[in-house]
Amino acid sequence: MRNTHIVLHRALADAERLRLVMRNVGHLARPPAVPHVERATWTADELRSFLRHVAGDRLFIAYLLLATTGMRRGEVFGLRWRDADLAARRASVTQTITTVNDKLIIGPTKTNRSRRTISLDPTAIEALEAHRVAQDAERSIAGDAWDSSFDLVICDGTGRPEHPDRFSRQFQRHVGETNLPPLRGRTICATLGRHSRSMRECIRRSCPIGWATRPSPSPSTRGPPPRRSRRRHRRGEHLRDMT
Repeated sequence: MRNTHIVLHRALADAERLRLVMRNVGHLARPPAVPHVERATWTADELRSFLRHVAGDRLFIAYLLLATTGMRRGEVFGLRWRDADLAARRASVTQTITTVNDKLIIGPTKTNRSRRTISLDPTAIEALEAHRVAQDAERSIAGDAWDSSFDLVICDGTGRPEHPDRFSRQFQRHVGETNLPPLRGRTICATLGRHSRSMRECIRRSCPIGWATRPSPSPSTRGPPPRRSRRRHRRGEHLRDMT
């Protein structure tokens, strides 16, 4: 009902601007209030359980990027290797892969605001490096059938785009196998937002060994602890330092 009101209101506004009607009567109508429905998210333990379940999945990197970067599904599948600077630990979101009537649409982000640079944490970096090694092996097997023009991080066995809808169906199947609460793929990033620091730690623990584990420095190599400054900050000074 509310969407109908929006469409009619805009149509009448155009008619008023073109002087086809004297006034926009849509201003007089009061659309029904839309109740706020809080989006369901997983707890840190539930996300850890899910990532452990899909750790051996070929598209594990897609689940991990959704959980650690806040990227949308189309942005994850549109990510190219030339957009990911692993040395600088960042990636540029410049294109998306969406579907219309089951047909793949590759194009730029919806708005200029959607074009952005995101940070990649060490877990994502190591997972991307491992994913690249696996993808190089698939490239060798495919041989001349490999299409390198797409340069996609997530692709099928011939270098072409994976279908996002197929991934979503696979995601729901995995959720059913783990008996976790139903959740849409795009809300994994919302799950991360609820548990920021503890969530990243649980993701690190859920990844395969070697992807996200680094040896901690021994006491002899850590060096002396930093000396605490005795200088007292004036009120508000620490806030200015953070801006």
